Amino acid sequence: MVFLRAIKWINRFYVFSIPSYFLWLILFIRFYKRISFYMLKKSLSLSIILFLLFSLSGCEKNGEENKSKGDVFYSRGDYENALSVYKQEAKRGDSHALLGLCKMYEDGKGVKENDRLAFQYCMQAAKRGEVKAQKRLGMMYYKGTGVARNVHEARFWFNQAALSDDPEALYYLGIAYLKGIGGEKDFHQAHDLFERAADEGHVNAMWKLYEMFNEGTGVRQDRQEAFKWLMKLAADGDIRAQFLAGSSYLTGNGVKADPAEAVRWFEKAAQQGSVDAQTSLVLYYLGNEPVRLDEARSWAAKLENQTGSRGVGAVFRRFFTEMGEWPEPERTHERIKDWFDSLFSTKDPDLLYGLGFLYELGYQGQRDMDKALALYKRAAALGNVNAIKKLKELQSVF
Repeated sequence: MVFLRAIKWINRFYVFSIPSYFLWLILFIRFYKRISFYMLKKSLSLSIILFLLFSLSGCEKNGEENKSKGDVFYSRGDYENALSVYKQEAKRGDSHALLGLCKMYEDGKGVKENDRLAFQYCMQAAKRGEVKAQKRLGMMYYKGTGVARNVHEARFWFNQAALSDDPEALYYLGIAYLKGIGGEKDFHQAHDLFERAADEGHVNAMWKLYEMFNEGTGVRQDRQEAFKWLMKLAADGDIRAQFLAGSSYLTGNGVKADPAEAVRWFEKAAQQGSVDAQTSLVLYYLGNEPVRLDEARSWAAKLENQTGSRGVGAVFRRFFTEMGEWPEPERTHERIKDWFDSLFSTKDPDLLYGLGFLYELGYQGQRDMDKALALYKRAAALGNVNAIKKLKELQSVF
């Protein structure tokens, strides 16, 4: 049948989707007018069955229609075939295949890791307008991966990628303007770039807007505007944002103080495993409602169970062991302060890290990063893995 031949021929080249059914319905009606009722009766069932089979087989392709053959092999862990396909397509100048080779050589997937070769492939893809390659190339220049570190080139390629309004590229370029990477600082530009990225749902850009408004970095300090961005993140389930929402309600930062709301947000984050929030609940009950000692002990036990008696878990375990007879409520604050102050002389790396964590978090109601860093450095020097990791995180600008 002509109708079936047409379907088979077109199915070689096109992937069927839901909208295509309407096209085929129109074509079917046009053919219906041209064939006899007798022919239709004989072939209708077969035509419909074959039509659905062809269409459904095409629909199976839709899940991977945005992936090249090389990407499909790569996602399945078949690096040998991925490499072969990428190389064939790269010879024809395909920018996406060049990016695929860049990733394989940089990550050492299916090939021996080779940063210099990865850089060369990435440069070729970036020059052909591949946005992901432009972002990756910017990072390569920034970190000095496969090429001499060059922050000016990093900024240039972040800018090239941002021309496409890619949210991540906008964020990277915003960081460059915020920190003065590869050029002058421009807080106004940084804010605009972060806002554009945040409007597209970029989480890190939202965090930067929160930090800028909360601290008044390059913009007029506006704690209420900062709180607005924070609550967008918290409402989406961001654990850290939920913890900070609790802190904001507790201290009245950008919103009217409300201890009950503070506890509610702390508990949301704590139930998702936030060590910050669990710690804050212990400190809240110790500092604000010492008569509810059982609540403090309960959250301290959960914290110790999660952290494995290391870091802040070790601090609270020792605290509840050494406090002995619990003082009268009016003496609680003084007793707690004296005990925590005594920890500064310890040489236990877990306790030093835990105390640093408390100062970073806002122990005694005020964040003190100078004391936190000093304690982290002492803990790191004694080999505490968490402290070493924390120091690296604090040094990262992206």
